[in-house]
This record gives sequence, C-alpha cells and structure tokens, in this order.
Amino acid sequence: MIAHRDVVAASAKGHWLMRWAEYDRALDALESTGSAYGVSNVATALLIIIDVFERHIDDLTEGYLDSDGAPFDAKRHVPVASVFGGLMIPAGVAGRLKKIIDRMVSKGELPAGERWRALERLIEMDEHYAK
Repeated sequence: MIAHRDVVAASAKGHWLMRWAEYDRALDALESTGSAYGVSNVATALLIIIDVFERHIDDLTEGYLDSDGAPFDAKRHVPVASVFGGLMIPAGVAGRLKKIIDRMVSKGELPAGERWRALERLIEMDEHYAK
C-alpha cells in the first residue's frame, strides 16, 4: 500500500510519476487477476480489477483523512463515492435531492457551480441540532 506522504512525494506539478517497480506491480496485478479468474484477456482482467476497486472504494479515505478522520487538506476535492461507499444512489433519492439543490441554487442559497455545498449545509444542520 502506498502511504499518503509517498503519493505526495511522487507527484510533480500535478503529473503522476511512475517508477518501473510500480509498472511491474500493475502488470503483476493483471497477471494475478487473470490467473485467479482464469482469463487471459488483459482487458477482462482490468475490468475485474476495477470491480474489486469499486467494492473497496471507501478505502480511498485513507488518502485524504488521518486516523482521527481529519482531512490532510480540507480544501482538496475528493470522490464523494468514497464517502457513500459507491457511485450510485437510487433514482428516487437522486430526483428529490436534485429538486432541493435546484431550489437552493435558484434562491441564491448555493452558488450554481458549487452544488456540493448542499452537503455542507446538511453538516451545518446536524451540528446545530446535535448541540
């Protein structure tokens, strides 16, 4: 597993650098996956790796939260899927949420380009009622 500090050290001006050892790890992962699932097609093995990744998407929090749950960089944007544990929500929930956010934007309660701030408002409401 790559530690947060190692990822930061491996990036240069926003471009990811990959050493040959990591390239070998990627090829080994493809080979191991193909062997485990009995497939020889690299694309199929990659799809299996993606499936495994999606089942563990909440592990991405290790890249932006410390062991106490505090962010390493509170201003950095992170995948919401790592919070909800998946990429999808039920369509009925999505429809209701979209209506609420659209209403908040139209009333000027949220900037149009920052619809994610609706979640921030939810957090503020919880903090208010938790007192």
